[in-house]
Amino acid sequence: MNTFPDLLKLLPALYLMMILSSCSNDAAERPLPTSEITRLSIPLENISFQASGREWEAVLFTFIQPLSLEVIYTNSGFYVSQKDDLGVVEGPGRICLKSGNSHFYYEVLLDNRDVGVTTAKDYRSPKTVNVDSSLSHQRIAFILDEWSNVVDPGGSLHFFEEQEIILTSRVGVYRTKVKTPLSAYYIQPGSCTSVPLHYEFRPKANIYKVMAGPLQDQYGNMVGEGTMVAFVYDDGQYTNQMEVMSQNGYATIEVSSSGSTVYSLFAKVNETFSSTIQLQPW
Repeated sequence: MNTFPDLLKLLPALYLMMILSSCSNDAAERPLPTSEITRLSIPLENISFQASGREWEAVLFTFIQPLSLEVIYTNSGFYVSQKDDLGVVEGPGRICLKSGNSHFYYEVLLDNRDVGVTTAKDYRSPKTVNVDSSLSHQRIAFILDEWSNVVDPGGSLHFFEEQEIILTSRVGVYRTKVKTPLSAYYIQPGSCTSVPLHYEFRPKANIYKVMAGPLQDQYGNMVGEGTMVAFVYDDGQYTNQMEVMSQNGYATIEVSSSGSTVYSLFAKVNETFSSTIQLQPW
């Protein structure tokens, strides 16, 4: 009787039994925490587990990074603790215990024992304010601890509370924090509200020098550099227009004189007009 074919049929089953036996020998039992660990304070201090064996590794997975933990063995198992005294980003986390090919996870909630050094943040909008439209900032202020957690402001304030800040009407660049350039914002001049005119006759050059200014907004700020000013003048027969850009709140043109001709002249900035003046050499 030939039993060799029958043995060949048994080989896969024998091989599977050997693998299962090997796995069962390597598998570790789940360590049992000796106290409640669903909420932990950071830095971790001596979180105890009941377990067998001395080949354990421990890692704390925080919201943004893993932290390797120190494992110290006892007669009944081991305890884990943090290797440094740094804080973490608070919130959900996981402790992973590893032995060989076995991994065990424990869901935890992380809180720091101390806030460390705090930093005040002040965000405002908009970065450029035009005095014609608004003189206020929408402001959100909050405090971050050393590990980027938002700190309870306490008192009557709330997290990310929005506030309205009234600003000065004086044009300029300001900072919400003196030493922080990125906190700068700009108050921009508004529209021109009046166009004063002045002129003088220069007989040697036989020209009229006409000046518009000071060109100011409703708060007395000089209008923005490069504001276009149009000068319109006529001699009763022909009408001429010259356009120039303002500098430091003034705009100037020169009009050639032709003997005894009298010119009527006015200037305008957008829809703001000056009064009409007469250019005459006497």
